[in-house]
Amino acid sequence: MKKFRLFFDKDLEQKWLNEMSEKGWALESFCFGICTFKPCKPGEYIYQIDMLKGIGGQDYKEFLKEMNIELIQQWFRWLILRKKKAEGAFDLYTDDASLIAFYTRIRNFFKVFTIATIIFITIYTFILFQSNEIIYLLNILVFGLLAFFFIRQAIRSNIKIMKLKGRFGENEKRPFPPLIIAGFLLNSLNIVARWIWEDFFSTGHGHNISLSISIAAVLMLIAGAFIQIKKVHSNR
Repeated sequence: MKKFRLFFDKDLEQKWLNEMSEKGWALESFCFGICTFKPCKPGEYIYQIDMLKGIGGQDYKEFLKEMNIELIQQWFRWLILRKKKAEGAFDLYTDDASLIAFYTRIRNFFKVFTIATIIFITIYTFILFQSNEIIYLLNILVFGLLAFFFIRQAIRSNIKIMKLKGRFGENEKRPFPPLIIAGFLLNSLNIVARWIWEDFFSTGHGHNISLSISIAAVLMLIAGAFIQIKKVHSNR
């Protein structure tokens, strides 16, 4: 059986895989959101998702093998692991210190990819204003959507870290960075306006206005990203 699921939150993905195992379906492979399952005894396996500390991690994989932990799939630094339920509890991190280190790795992972997506948005925005080709607009939208998910997961990971450190109440919420929201909205409105009023924005005066708005939007995105990074570091 194949199912399509693309998670950005490892806890939600892990929960779903264990629910599928309880229903008698064991994950066998994962590729770009396509999950392949085979029948198993209900609850036969317990799944865990881990992140390597760096690229490679051969020693860690050997350790997992010695502990009878099966590596189902590796995607970059992410590992999907399982162990038979009959062999006992399966928890990779059992104390606050190790959990904090784990979620810190996840937070930093999404932080790096957020910066990368903002760089691509900046590049494609300036190319769009020079070429007016629809492909660059689509690229901006795709990278904008990815940046939204990456930032959200970095914030969620930071909230989990703060809760583990006792600095964050259960009912508190971390708002999405307002400068990043404003930057995305301003850039999106600018692009839409440029396509609607193409004649005006194709003139020298209109082009300069649109370019100035785009620069302001990009600066908002960059400032919002760095402010969020600064907040993340201050909460360590």
